[in-house]
Amino acid sequence: IVPTDINKKLIDITIDGKPQEFTIDDSGWIELDVSKMPAGNHTVDFTFKGDEKYHSWNESHNFTIIYYT
Repeated sequence: IVPTDINKKLIDITIDGKPQEFTIDDSGWIELDVSKMPAGNHTVDFTFKGDEKYHSWNESHNFTIIYYT
């Protein structure tokens, strides 16, 4: 969850090194569409460049996509 007054242009999100499109809803939740990604392990990197109100930050998380048939 991010503060709703953060400028979306200051956030970069990559999955496996590829830039991702995302939205931020009215509650501050970041939403990514991973429905077309292949099954397996992936790494998502979040970077916020910072502004006059908030410090910059970055973090990485691993996640796994499993499709059931």
